[in-house]
Amino acid sequence: MKAKRHRVMVTGIGIISPLGRTRDATWRGLRDGAGAVRRVDHELADGTYTTLGAPVEALSVPEPVPVGALVEGQADRLPIARRSAGANEDLSGEAPMGWAGESGDQPDRLQMLAMTAADEAMGDAGLSRRSLPDDRFGCSIGNSKGSLEAVGAALDGMRETGYVDPRLWFSFMPDAPAVRLAQRFNLGGPSHCMVAACATGLLSVIQGASWIAEGRCDRVLAGSADASLLPMLLGSYRRLGVLAPVDGGDPNRAVRPFAANRQGFAVGEGAAMFVLESEESCAERQARARVELAGWSACSDPSEMVQLGDSPGVLTECIRETLDDAGLAPEQVGHINCHGTATAANDPWETAGIRGAFGDHADELRLTATKAAIGHLLGAAGSVELAATALALEHQFVPPTLNLDRPDPECDLDYTPHVGTARPMRAALKASIGFGGHIAAAVLRRCDGSS
Repeated sequence: MKAKRHRVMVTGIGIISPLGRTRDATWRGLRDGAGAVRRVDHELADGTYTTLGAPVEALSVPEPVPVGALVEGQADRLPIARRSAGANEDLSGEAPMGWAGESGDQPDRLQMLAMTAADEAMGDAGLSRRSLPDDRFGCSIGNSKGSLEAVGAALDGMRETGYVDPRLWFSFMPDAPAVRLAQRFNLGGPSHCMVAACATGLLSVIQGASWIAEGRCDRVLAGSADASLLPMLLGSYRRLGVLAPVDGGDPNRAVRPFAANRQGFAVGEGAAMFVLESEESCAERQARARVELAGWSACSDPSEMVQLGDSPGVLTECIRETLDDAGLAPEQVGHINCHGTATAANDPWETAGIRGAFGDHADELRLTATKAAIGHLLGAAGSVELAATALALEHQFVPPTLNLDRPDPECDLDYTPHVGTARPMRAALKASIGFGGHIAAAVLRRCDGSS
């Protein structure tokens, strides 16, 4: 007999983005067509490196959530990014810097982003920390590469003293945010770190949803964070030719998804977290469900590391499988949040893949590409954009795609240029595409079943 599939509800959403430190601030900015891309100067030893980016401003350490008594000697340790141990300093009596089971340390920037979004999501869901681990509460938190801040600190230490602070090891690990959040909220269920380039965030949420659908978990904290606005990564992207150039114009006009004159993206940073919950768990605690995560799918385009294959059929099939998984017809979807990188290759490829999946209904869809407003959040892109999709569905409003003055003839769908619009819709879809061929899609459905 086929096992029961449990419905997956979204009961909490938390966002920190270049548009604001909260879910509501980010949604207001997206809805109103605000932009957060600006010039960012990095002071290097040999000069200033200037690029376009979308940083999170005024980031601070969230108030600690107690996770047990401090280990003796840990409370006075200094933050990872503000201290570099000397070559002769005795560290043998100290725990590794960044250890998540304490409340006395300061997390690095990547972990801070994850914690801020997770705190908001848990509060939105009406959940508080439990005194004992909950083995039915999972944790699926991704990022694309671990902490580049920690890598930079290690390189600086090597250059300056020939010594690497051993307390940096925890932040090197891509699973550091997942470990920290599982301990912060005493989550005793499965804990997982997804790393899948720019599809990381969406795949992290899909993994958590799968645990609930299969009956492995009642609740999952799922999402992703990324803090990669650093020269070591930006220089690589610039050499690949995928970054919008710094040309002296208005930075908020530089990223132009689906436009004939698009030139690439700007890197942003941020995080989004979801509390996913089974329908039964929602009913038991009388929790409000914002939307239902109704279906999902994942596949790959193994053509090349940083190039897409000639045919977008793999995206078409992924979207079709997602709709089938949700039991939805194409005509029941009203909105798509695109990957929309504003690169030469991605935008027409993605457009053709969507046309293939939706057929004639593609012309009735309202699409949006939020990277023009907040930049490309890399490992956090999928989760933040899925959160924007959920809010669009909840508010029945499609936010605009900025800077679409000259549409590319090959990109011939309705991307909601310049100004957002109210739109009745029953379901909305999010697709993500990552370097290495990672492709994922998920569809959200209104909980009241309205059309």
